[in-house]
Amino acid sequence: MATIAVRLDPESEEALTRVARETGQTKSEIVREALIQLPRRKSRKKVAVRPYDLMKSAIGCWNSGGLNLSERTGDKFYEMLVEDRKRSYERNREYYDGLTRELHSYDAGRRRTTGRTYRRQRSKP
Repeated sequence: MATIAVRLDPESEEALTRVARETGQTKSEIVREALIQLPRRKSRKKVAVRPYDLMKSAIGCWNSGGLNLSERTGDKFYEMLVEDRKRSYERNREYYDGLTRELHSYDAGRRRTTGRTYRRQRSKP
């Protein structure tokens, strides 16, 4: 067998030592196995797979039961948006009503303790 010297950075050397310890093999055996597997991994080209290719056997296999799912999708989407806005509005209204109540109670407490009401000063013309 031929002998060669290889320079490794500290991380690679540490990884090689760890793998050798865990597998019980020598460092040379691990490097030889890696060199044998490298061309195999390189030869396996990754081919981009389209979603259509993954699903083409299933396309057209189901029946919607006559629901005409592709009709009125714009109207259905609009109705979903309106419902979502209504729910959002109700949540926000409850939140802001609570804040307003807190602010009024805080302001009323300040008036009791200081005896003053807060008014905006009018600017003189």
